Amino acid sequence: MTKQIEISPIEVLALKKLSLINGALAKQLTGTAAREQTALLSVLFDVINRSELTNAIDDAEAEEKLTVSEAWTILCETPDITSPEEYPDHALITMEQLGSFMSRAKATD
Repeated sequence: MTKQIEISPIEVLALKKLSLINGALAKQLTGTAAREQTALLSVLFDVINRSELTNAIDDAEAEEKLTVSEAWTILCETPDITSPEEYPDHALITMEQLGSFMSRAKATD
């Protein structure tokens, strides 16, 4: 059974700071202690990622719903700053952007 908790954007920032501290600590440790800190860091990253995605989806739910073609058009028109020069037609987006587009698209066109 999974229980849901709400983590505010401010709390997500605090978790990110905690992950930096935890990562620095893990680099200083050796053996079992280092493995345990690294495992904890992995769990912390998972919580942060899921929280950011949930917050992005919550924000998107407040926005006007789009058809699939409208969401596709917005996606295509969004400036892409991540594609390598040799692949200019490859669109790379963040998880938050993808979550926003997916949540805003209606089930049918």
